[in-house]
Amino acid sequence: MILYGDTQNVNTIYISHLKRADYFPVPNTLHFETTRTEPLNIIVRYRDYLLAFTDSSIQALFGKSPSDYQRRVLNSAIGCIAPRGATVIDNYVAFLSADGIYYLKNVGYVDDKANVAKLDDKIATLVPKNARDAVAVVFDDQLQFTFPSQKIRLRFYKAMGIWTYDESESLDLVEMVIYDNKLYGQRTNGNIVRFSNDVYNDLGEIYEAVFETRYLDFGVPYHPKKLKELQILAKSFVEGQVANVKVYIDGVRRVYEPLEWKAEFVTPEEYRHVAL
Repeated sequence: MILYGDTQNVNTIYISHLKRADYFPVPNTLHFETTRTEPLNIIVRYRDYLLAFTDSSIQALFGKSPSDYQRRVLNSAIGCIAPRGATVIDNYVAFLSADGIYYLKNVGYVDDKANVAKLDDKIATLVPKNARDAVAVVFDDQLQFTFPSQKIRLRFYKAMGIWTYDESESLDLVEMVIYDNKLYGQRTNGNIVRFSNDVYNDLGEIYEAVFETRYLDFGVPYHPKKLKELQILAKSFVEGQVANVKVYIDGVRRVYEPLEWKAEFVTPEEYRHVAL
């Protein structure tokens, strides 16, 4: 067992004696020293060692016992600012820094600033700044960052390399835990919620879903295009769903009548064509 978060010794960890979780001998303490004397925000177990994050540094602790521990500085410019804002995803460690979401690419024995890379380039403007209450978790092949103060959640689908943005009054989650292959969250009011793929509302409240495509230039950005038809393929699992189609062409927005689908198997009726 390892304890940290001492308000006086802010960069110190206390390691319990083997098979004695109630005994923390003095020789089993270790200091993660930094030039700025920053407190430890979070420690992440990764493979056979520990990664310790301060606001502006990443350090690794190697070894199997206090007698052979080795501490190495991995990065002295970027760190994690949130006590729950770092998690392991495949062969990387994703974390929230002061200027966005990064991932640790490799772990070496030298101080190398190039061992981290930005993960949120496409959504940098959506990531809240100085969000020390952010919570990170990996579930269902998604890297999720919840920001309870802003009541939003950012999800990264690692297989497709895309981000989604969720906004809800119910996303004030200060803790997220995976238990029995299910994802749970604790709200600011203390209530526990469970995420389910079979529920299409937010604690009884219907939420909106927006799908946006990238700017399409068909590979020839400087040639005029003749776009004659927009084709949409959609399927509804609940009857009475309505979709509003908004198309931006040459800076002009065109709004079309809502399209309604029925909850059926894939049939020709589920293909909808909107003429431009």
